[in-house]
Amino acid sequence: MVDQPAQFDFYDGGGIDLAVLGMAELDVAGNVNVSRFGSGEAASIAGVGGFINITQGARALVFVGTLTAAGLQVQAGDGRLRIVQEGRVRKLVPAVSHLSYNAAYMARRGQVVRYITERAVFELRNDAAGVARLTLIEIAPGLDLQRDVLAACGAPVVVADDLRLMDARIFRAGPLHL
Repeated sequence: MVDQPAQFDFYDGGGIDLAVLGMAELDVAGNVNVSRFGSGEAASIAGVGGFINITQGARALVFVGTLTAAGLQVQAGDGRLRIVQEGRVRKLVPAVSHLSYNAAYMARRGQVVRYITERAVFELRNDAAGVARLTLIEIAPGLDLQRDVLAACGAPVVVADDLRLMDARIFRAGPLHL
């Protein structure tokens, strides 16, 4: 057992090599929102808990979540993914509505970041001008890049020259046999 102050000292002191966290909203700069949704009186605020401490102290991060929400239905099988019904809400947006994770700041500190969804993997990479940008690096087998991935993004993203398929074993029943 570790008491809470000691746990936060561990987070803040860089004790985490890799953290895997959820993401509710993501933007093209790689920023993440996990704390404020909606606007006006309909806005809801979720406490971030240790999210800030963990994301600021970890050497590498993996954010996970779906690319769309509110009605998304997918089907995996035979090493492929199929979008049965697209979600009504795009979670990748031009700019997050509330900044819970500042990707540019953390990129300058050398943090490695990946964003994994049910259909695609993105990475924070520097462009030719040295600006950190969300870059699509993998898509699920069985999907069409334009129709199933780029059209589901609420903003344009950079597509890597070396774009590849996600491991087909993820989309099969049974053990992965790593």
